[in-house]
Amino acid sequence: MPIQCELIPRHDATTDELKSLGTAMKEWASRELGNEGVLFSIDPADLSSLLCGEPPNPLALDVAKHHKDVPLERIRQDLGPLASNRSLRFTVKDEPDCTRDKVIESLRQAIPAELVEDILIDDVSWTE
Repeated sequence: MPIQCELIPRHDATTDELKSLGTAMKEWASRELGNEGVLFSIDPADLSSLLCGEPPNPLALDVAKHHKDVPLERIRQDLGPLASNRSLRFTVKDEPDCTRDKVIESLRQAIPAELVEDILIDDVSWTE
């Protein structure tokens, strides 16, 4: 089962910084998606937001797209504080040769650390 990850952009990032972060993530995803890479999937809408210089949509809006029959307010209540989370979500492979260290090394080579608040890999910071 793929491992859930979140890239949390800096809250005070400028439009240009978000675009740079989006470009870095797009280049990383292009390199790491496929048989030899560590990436399993990435949310294209959230990546597109970064490339346009905007933070990803709040989680509640992303969930609402897939549950049109559920009122947005109900989704917000169910998600609690996570409803406003504006992380870029992606998954990495859960395979013996795709270790946490390998994923972190790959991300560190591609993603400017000064543009992110944190990157979580299975809910654990990439700095731990």
